[in-house]
Amino acid sequence: LEVAGYEHRGEISIEPGESFTVTLAAHALQPEASWQVADLDPAGLTLQATVQDESRSAGDWDTTDRDKPWHFLPVWRLSFEALELGESPLVLEVIADDERIELFEMTVSVVADAAGK
Repeated sequence: LEVAGYEHRGEISIEPGESFTVTLAAHALQPEASWQVADLDPAGLTLQATVQDESRSAGDWDTTDRDKPWHFLPVWRLSFEALELGESPLVLEVIADDERIELFEMTVSVVADAAGK
């Protein structure tokens, strides 16, 4: 299951043992600052991995090479696994100079039958 940045303040329902990935672009003014977990219920969710995708070199407008990244800002992919039934906040943030400069939040409901919810 993939969750994108535009789903900020949304909600997803998944079953225990299922995984999902939140994909977020880096902050435009602080692209080196990573997305990190600010809040989640550790009984309901666990962070599995954080991966940064490569970005296109500044000024490289060549679109003939399909192996190059399509984005100029780094993209972060944070993967989570659902553990136990319940509801968990998921808050991700970018911190630069000891200040929160970007925020993503959603609610994750871990349910017995996600397809039926």
